[in-house]
Parts: sequence; C-alpha cells; structure tokens
Amino acid sequence: MQSESKSRYLHHIDGIRAIAVSLVFLYHLKIPGFSGGYLGVDMSIVVSGYLISALITKELEQTGQFRFGIFYARRLRRLVPALAAMSLVFLMIGVLLFSPEMLIRLAREARAATLSFSNIQFWQESDYFDIASDLKPLLHTWSLSLEEQFYFFWPAMVLLAWRLAGRRGFAFITIFTAAASMGMNVACSTGVLVPSISWLSPLEDGPASTFFLLPFRAFEFALGALLVIPRKWEFQNNLLANLIALIGATLITIAVYSSVGSWSNPPWQSLVPCVGTSILITVGGQGVSGRLLSSRPFTWVGVRSYSIYLFHWPVIVIWTYVFGSMSMLGITAAVVAAFVLSTLCYTFVEQPFRSPTKPILKPFFSVIALLILSTTIILMNGWTFRITPPQGLAILGSAKEFHRDYFGGRGFKPPKSGLISATDILLVGDSHGQQYAEGMTREIAEPEDLCLTVLAGTSCLHLPGFVRTSLGKDWQQLVDNGIDEILRHIAAVRVQPIVVMSHSWLNQMAKSKLSNSLSAQTETVLTPVDVAEGILALQSVGHIQWLVVIGQIPGAGRNDLYDELMRPRLSRKPVSEIGSSVATIVTIEFNEILAKIAATTGKFIFINPTDVLCDGPICDNLDEEGRPLYSDSLHLSKFGSRYFVRQIKSQLLRLIHERERDLILHTESQIAR
Repeated sequence: MQSESKSRYLHHIDGIRAIAVSLVFLYHLKIPGFSGGYLGVDMSIVVSGYLISALITKELEQTGQFRFGIFYARRLRRLVPALAAMSLVFLMIGVLLFSPEMLIRLAREARAATLSFSNIQFWQESDYFDIASDLKPLLHTWSLSLEEQFYFFWPAMVLLAWRLAGRRGFAFITIFTAAASMGMNVACSTGVLVPSISWLSPLEDGPASTFFLLPFRAFEFALGALLVIPRKWEFQNNLLANLIALIGATLITIAVYSSVGSWSNPPWQSLVPCVGTSILITVGGQGVSGRLLSSRPFTWVGVRSYSIYLFHWPVIVIWTYVFGSMSMLGITAAVVAAFVLSTLCYTFVEQPFRSPTKPILKPFFSVIALLILSTTIILMNGWTFRITPPQGLAILGSAKEFHRDYFGGRGFKPPKSGLISATDILLVGDSHGQQYAEGMTREIAEPEDLCLTVLAGTSCLHLPGFVRTSLGKDWQQLVDNGIDEILRHIAAVRVQPIVVMSHSWLNQMAKSKLSNSLSAQTETVLTPVDVAEGILALQSVGHIQWLVVIGQIPGAGRNDLYDELMRPRLSRKPVSEIGSSVATIVTIEFNEILAKIAATTGKFIFINPTDVLCDGPICDNLDEEGRPLYSDSLHLSKFGSRYFVRQIKSQLLRLIHERERDLILHTESQIAR
C-alpha cells in the first residue's frame, strides 16, 4: 500500500510483505520446515494496522478532519478489482473442471469474498460435516474480509478518539482494542467466557471463532497501530538497528519453525511473530535489515504480494482437485502459474485501477458482474447440464446430500419401543452395522419373507468390557443400554435370530478403551484380540447360536467418490482409477486376525469384507453398473450394501435354512406337548 508521497514510500514494508506472502505460499505447498508459514497472514495484518493507522492519523494531524469518501474509494480501487478478476478467472476454470457441488461452493465463496464476509461464512461452516480445507478454492479470502471489516470500523473509532483527546485518544483506543481483543481470545479459548453468557453461545466452538472473527484478530491490527503512537522511529546508529532487527527476525523464525499448522491454534499464540513484525517495521530502512528488505528482489515480490496471495491458493486447490496431491511437478506448476497470473493481474488490473483518474464506477461494475454470475450458478444448481452421470445415479446438490439420501442404512432405525418377537435377523453395531440394512432387506429379508430388525447406529462398540472415551456423552451408559437391547431382542424370540454384527472397528478401537467392572477406563491400547474377546464375551452372555461378524470394510480410499463421478469430462478421472482403491495394511491385518480367531474358536462366523470387495489388496469402488459402492469415504451406499449382501447371500441363506429347521423342530415339539 503506497503512501501519498513517493518520497515517503516505505520500501521495507514491501520487503516484509514479500516475506509474509512467501511464508504463506510455502506453508500451503506443504514444504517441510514451514509448518508455521500460515503466520505470514498475521504479519500482514500487523502491516495493515500500521499503514492504515498512519494514514488516518497523518490526515487528522495535517487537516484536522478525515475524508471517509476518499479513504473508501482508495480501498475500493486497491482491493476490489484484483479480487473480482481472480474470482472471475477461477469461476471460468471451475465451469470446465468442477462438479456441480464444487462449482456452487466456489460461487458461494466468490460471493462472500466480494461482499466481505468470507471469514463469517467459513466460521459458520467449521463443524463436523465441513469439507476438507484443501477443497475450498477461496478459503484464503477470509483474511481479506477480515481486513475490509477492520477498515469499516477503525477509521470511525480513531476519529472519535481523536476528537475527544487528540493523539492521546488514539493511543487509548489502540491500547484498549489490543487488550480487549487479547482478553477475549484468552477467555474464549479457555472456555471461561462463553458458557456463562447465553448470547455468546455461537462462539462456543472456540478455535473457529478466535481464528476467523475480527474481535479476536483486532489485537494484531492494534499492534501495528501502536507503532504510530510515537511520531517517528529512528535509532541512533546502525549497530543498534541491526541488533533490534535481529531480535525481530529471530522471533518470526522461531514462531514459523516451532508452530504446527492448524487453524485451531488460538490467535493469541501468534503474538510472537506479530511482535517480530512490529520490530522490523520500527527499524524501517535502517541497517542491514532495512537494506535487505528494501532490495529489488524483496520489493518486486512485495508490490505484487496482494495478487500473489489472491492467486496462489486457488491454483493449489485446482491441482489437488484434479490430480489428488501436490507432487514436485505440482509444486513447480503451482509456483509458475501463481506468479504468471499474479504478474498479469498486477500489471493489467491492480496498477491501472489504483489510479485516482479511473472512474470509481468500474470496480462497482466488476462487483455486480461477479455477483450476477455467482448467483446464477447457485440458482442453477451448479450448471448440471455440463454433467453426464453414471446410469441410475441422480445429480444431487452435494456429496453430503448424496450420503444422506444414498447411505446404505438410510431409513432403517431401531424400533422406538417394545420388542419384535418375530425377528429372524438382528442387525447390530454402529453406522457400519446399519449400512448393511438396505442389502439385508432387499436381497434377503423381502425375497425370503423374513423379519429384519435393526439395532445399529449408535457410535460405540456394542461389546461387554468396552467404553468409548470421547467427551460429550455418557458412553458407558450407551454401551450398556445397547448390549441390553441386543440381549432382550434375542431372548424375546422363540428360536434365536441370526445376529449380524459390524462396526467401524478400527475407528471405534481408536476411540475406545477397556473398562473394569466399575467402568473406570484403563490405559491399554485396544488390539484386534481385545475386540475378538469382546465378541466372544457377547456371544457367551447372550448364548448366541448364530453370530455373524462382518469385518472392517476397506473404504473408498478417497474423500469424495460421488464428486469424482459428477465431474465434467475434462477433469473426470478414468474409471480404472475411480473404480478401485487399495486396502490398508491395518485393515487387512485386522480382518485376518479376526478370521483366524473365528476359525479357531468356532463361536462366530466371520465375513471378511476384503474377500468380498477386493482382489488381493485392490478393492472395488463401483458396482457392475458403475455406481458408487460408498456414500462417503467409509460408509457403503445403498448400491454398495446390496452389492455386498449379494456376494454373501448364499452363506447367510445356509444359516437361515438351518434356523428354519430348528424353528420347525421347536414348533413340532410345542405341538407334541
């Protein structure tokens, strides 16, 4: 951001911007050693706080007034044209490459960025069902919206404080903002504030609020503003300037190399690099650091830092979306593409539109065009006319909707009350037990005129001696209630039903531990043998005659199989790649161990999903008609549920016929009495 006078141009600020955007770029490329590179955003926030506050106070000192219209016109020319250009470029690319869901997501993000509420949108999305951040093309615009919101509030606050007490008033409002923001961070991050105040309940997610929202980031802007309180920073000699600059650079280096890249880290932890940035700003052009930061390579990147920031992340997302991961080729392509696009944007968009002679209406026209395009894409469901889906597969709004509508357990829930005495097949477990309900019903229960009762769905191991360790629910009670329900349903039937059990075994093992008779958790790590012993314990307690255990399914091996099937031809991967995945070693070993224990004890029948779905380590993701076997990365879809049960139908029918013979003998015995 340039000052009004070329003689007052702060070249070292461009150097700091170059460092900041480079750190963010390296972090997003996942270059080793830059796990804290995301702190470059915090550095940029400090710079913005300093420059804007310096601009405001300078005008107030020189003229005694502040011209809001001119201020916002400059901000509009500075930020909006490049943002609109970037959004339009990637919307056009999205039309060629993205699925309807992904294109709608991009359009919504573009609209939010244009209207300066990206940070609020991403904050609202940060829940369990949120998609991976790697697939949010405009996620990085959250910081731009944050900055624009700061521009909206800060000038008026400074003007009011200045009117009341001059420079002292500015100092007061700046220190107060920094202290209040930091206090809110600590209170919200530690959970002290929110539970006690009902109207703050939307902030109870803690990390998401402190990451995305302006009140929690205001201290970073205020740190930059604090540097404006002294009228001038100047050190007596270069030795002192070099020493102080070294301290600032050291703080930034320590923060970058010691931080773990995670948006859940509270912003107040970024205080160290923010202080380091403040120190570099105060040193200015003095000493070695000043000459380095003001050198041509640094300033070349620095003046283009806004465009580089705008284009670097969408380029990475598109490469990841199309090719799956960032290889060395991908890293090289992303760097080249980002710099080419950012240079074009800087030369033909940023620079021309910054000129005060350019009509202010032109940025407004770009905003209107972008809003019309993005809204049209949203209202027309992501322009589904671009897509030719596999036969029998509907084009839905999102992968989440596909999972909701096509999950193999959809519509099958435990009975609300009472026992079903006519139960022939009892399906138990968590959602990975529930996922077989569609197949069991359509392929076996309905054709054979049998009664299927589903007691699956609760996310825990339904085995004696286990407890889930996650917070938020009384898992011990849920486990006990689940086991009691299984035993009650078995006891209610004249001839025991066939009990089919399955879980997301590996996932539940990671979240559960063994418990003693007092339900106190022990510290042992669960093994497949522990799970097998739990299965045997349930079989023994319930005297279960026919117990079928289905092992760990291999999963789709990708986050969004449905999305990959809904892509335009230009970006859709070949069926040979989408249609298969590789079973993990952990899954294969778990299933093999349970299969051996089942064969050795003879107490339960084990069905190995890798035998059903895989040829060696290579597993199917699509059925015979090219429809997805999975509704998400791990759960079987309705197609997958029926496909799986068809493969094991003969094995289950043998048990059913054996049970029918026992039922006939039991009936004849009752008649004879």
